[in-house]
Amino acid sequence: MEKLRIFLPALQELSLSRKPCSCRSCSMQNPVASLLFILAMLTGPCPAADYPERTERTQSAGNHVWHIDPDKGNDGNPGTAPSTAWKSMAPANRLIMARGDTLVIHPGEHAVSLALMGEGSKQAPVTIRFMPGRHIFKHGALMTGKPQISNTNDAPNEPKAMAIRLMEAKNIRLEGKPGATDILLEGKAIFVCMEHAENVSLNGLGFDYLHPTMGEFLVTEVEGDTMKATIPDGTLYTVKDGNLTWHGPGWEFRMGGYSKVFDSASGTFQGRFDPGKTVIRELSPGKISITFKEGSPTMKPGQSYQNRNTRRDCCGFFQYRSKNILWNNCHIYYMHGMGVVSQFCENIMFSHLKIAPRPRSLRTNSSWADNLHFSGCRGKIIVKDCVLGASHDDAVNVHGTHLRIIDRPAPNKITVRFMHPQTFGFDAFAAGDRIDYVSCNTLVPYASNTVSGVKQLNEKEIELTLQHPNPGNIQPDDVVENVTWTPSVHISNTVCRHIPTRGFLLTTRKPVLVERCRFEKTGMPAILVEDDASGWYESGVVRNMTISRNTFIQCGEAVIQIVPHAPRPEGDVHRNIIITGNTFDLKNGTAIRIRHTGDVKAEKNTFTKDGKKIPEEKAVDIR
Repeated sequence: MEKLRIFLPALQELSLSRKPCSCRSCSMQNPVASLLFILAMLTGPCPAADYPERTERTQSAGNHVWHIDPDKGNDGNPGTAPSTAWKSMAPANRLIMARGDTLVIHPGEHAVSLALMGEGSKQAPVTIRFMPGRHIFKHGALMTGKPQISNTNDAPNEPKAMAIRLMEAKNIRLEGKPGATDILLEGKAIFVCMEHAENVSLNGLGFDYLHPTMGEFLVTEVEGDTMKATIPDGTLYTVKDGNLTWHGPGWEFRMGGYSKVFDSASGTFQGRFDPGKTVIRELSPGKISITFKEGSPTMKPGQSYQNRNTRRDCCGFFQYRSKNILWNNCHIYYMHGMGVVSQFCENIMFSHLKIAPRPRSLRTNSSWADNLHFSGCRGKIIVKDCVLGASHDDAVNVHGTHLRIIDRPAPNKITVRFMHPQTFGFDAFAAGDRIDYVSCNTLVPYASNTVSGVKQLNEKEIELTLQHPNPGNIQPDDVVENVTWTPSVHISNTVCRHIPTRGFLLTTRKPVLVERCRFEKTGMPAILVEDDASGWYESGVVRNMTISRNTFIQCGEAVIQIVPHAPRPEGDVHRNIIITGNTFDLKNGTAIRIRHTGDVKAEKNTFTKDGKKIPEEKAVDIR
């Protein structure tokens, strides 16, 4: 009743001033309906938690506009106008949004996550509009969960914070103003987590960390045995007893361990730095000196040191069991861990996405693992007109997962196991999925079957019931792949640079087309096609791949490498590969290296090294 007493004047004003809407489906055409809806919000269940379950939420009638203003709002307000905005996401989290609803979020500090449930329509989606400015999601009170994320599961039981979570949401549009709307994380968290969502778009948004988990410094001066360096704004550190420790809300690690030295002049990773042989002093905030106790400085002015903790405990974005996802005109300045992970998703497009530090920033890293990681997806993966890179791992990785057969409890049953310690715990199969049995030695599929039942035995082992009996020639350590969940891939007009590893890793049996892309000085192969059942267990035979009209500048050898990890190869693992019309400016001698692959055409490609043309027979190694 206290809520009703406080907001009765606002309700009376709304009832007197609201004009009927011409929209037939809008409940706001009736002021009484509007009043009843707001009354339900004010007097209905009000759980203490900021993240209620669906059954504890109020269903919107649709076509409402709500406002959140963390600076001027109040969660006791009705939220229906800028002047009566809510302060936090909590009131919005008590709604199930409907077609035509719009949530307008003004910039400021957000202590509560946005936990969105709802369903719009294609013609009238639910719109989440982040107004221009800095939206800072604070560390400490964000929603947490325990998603099991492919290639990331070093900490499966640690809760992962999420700034924005879409749960069973459909026809949702997240939008901002390109170059003006930034979503920033104060602590380690997933920017956007969507699970069982459909028809979701992200438009015109920037994403960054206030305090990046990648420690960096830029060498500005070298004299004698001492380097002087500048630490980028926002990077938190302490210096004590000659050692430097990077830190941020909820995390810290001492400088050392895994690191890279980036040379901005050449756009490559070169050189090394071992802080264990140095004494570090703080000269002033953001300025340090590094004195070598033995030997000479190993870095030059203009080079940046990048240092990270290798523990894979989180990712930048997580898209799981969702379909029809569009990213358009977004910029990721920094994200922690395994980048944008799409796991068992269908139809994903990235258009005009840029992953790079802010212009004029001293930062040189945007992602300490893959940029775009696709695990067990299907439908179409489209990446077009993007700029990828500034990471410690691959720009694009598309793969499935091999699970090892460890038991056959019945003629039509198998028990399979996740083998890699960073990949397990998720639903890798469903009834109706088709599987291939694959030899661990040759990587050649030798039988197929269809799943009729799935029983999760534990976080790593799954019992599959199959429509037909198992083949009789299963060998120890053979694996299965879920071939229902394999995508086609089209990557075009995309730039890949500032990466010490590979550009694109692509293993899928559906058609793959890479065209009109530019690869600049990748440290390893620009395009790599593998398939393995003994390392990362990343699966996928290639059956139709075209690499056409791309430009490769000084990339690692071999620039295009198609080499499956078959311990005892027998026959072709991959086939139907066309490499045509590409331009190679070679750093080393080999442009194309292919093994255990049939029906290969490499034609009309141009090869140069040191400005001189190289004949195809010297640049191409196929056998």
